[in-house]
Amino acid sequence: MTRRSGAALLVLALSGCAPQEKSVDELMSELAREGAAIARERYELELDYSPASVETVEQILTVWHDLHRAGEVSEAVAARQAELWGAYVGEVIRRDRGGSWARDHEVVGPGTFPLAYEGHESFPLAWCWNRIVNGPEDNVWVKYQHYVVGRQDLDVEIIEHDLGGLADAED
Repeated sequence: MTRRSGAALLVLALSGCAPQEKSVDELMSELAREGAAIARERYELELDYSPASVETVEQILTVWHDLHRAGEVSEAVAARQAELWGAYVGEVIRRDRGGSWARDHEVVGPGTFPLAYEGHESFPLAWCWNRIVNGPEDNVWVKYQHYVVGRQDLDVEIIEHDLGGLADAED
């Protein structure tokens, strides 16, 4: 499978689409709430911000990967899904571990939306973009278990890819 980077979309993520007076933490919290509402209304799934709910998000991302692979959704729609579900996963981490979002990362670059917590940094929006584009090899539940929970006993090989992207799109 050809890996595609969403870096160009990522730089556009959330830029100019929200009032400047809101913090990145507030914006991500709003996106997470929107994702939870969509899960409830569209998929009849309840997301409760528990660590276990990340596994439910993985199920949703499986659907979006299949649609993306079949060419049934545009890059912009796929990016919007990565934005919603990545914000939700990040908010699960933030509620469980504390931390804060940033718009840019000094090494990875602008518009990459890192989440810093307990001396670590994660990029849940990119995790979700990579899952939609690349498929099961970028399983978000496995990444959560490995990077956040610290499980080292996982049989699934986790491969870091270029950060994927997000852009304004309809959902």
